[in-house]
Order: sequence, then structure tokens, then C-alpha cells
Amino acid sequence: TKVVVNSEAGELDFDLAIDASGAGMPSTIDAGYAPFRDIAAPKSPVALYLLLAAALAIAVPVLLSRTSGGTRRVPPLAGA
Repeated sequence: TKVVVNSEAGELDFDLAIDASGAGMPSTIDAGYAPFRDIAAPKSPVALYLLLAAALAIAVPVLLSRTSGGTRRVPPLAGA
């Protein structure tokens, strides 16, 4: 597609929007005439942090009990 602009480059004060689909409706956003749409900020991975905290809350006591030397603790006065 050839686009002819009857103006010098220094005289242009706006961007050109081209409708490549052939529908005859170039984007006013791409041309700079309409404001850009708001883009939602990425959400904080709170669920991931909670899952990690729960996994640590379960794993740490289990690992500590397994690495305590393997000896069983006998309550005081057991069997007396």
C-alpha cells in the first residue's frame, strides 16, 4: 500500500494511523487522537506467598522432627 502525504515531514504534527485490515477505520489511538486505554497493573502474588508460608509451616516441624537424631523421647516417670 502506498500512502501519499501532501506535506513536508517537518510540517506533520501528528502520527499517521494506517488501517491494514482494509476495513477503512484507522485507529484513533494509534494516530494519537484518542487517549490510550488503562492497563491493569499486575496483581500481587499473595496466593503464592500464602502457599509458600503454609508449606514452610508444615515442612519445618516435620524436618526438625526427622533430624532430631532418631531417638524417641520418653516422658518423665513413664512406666513407673
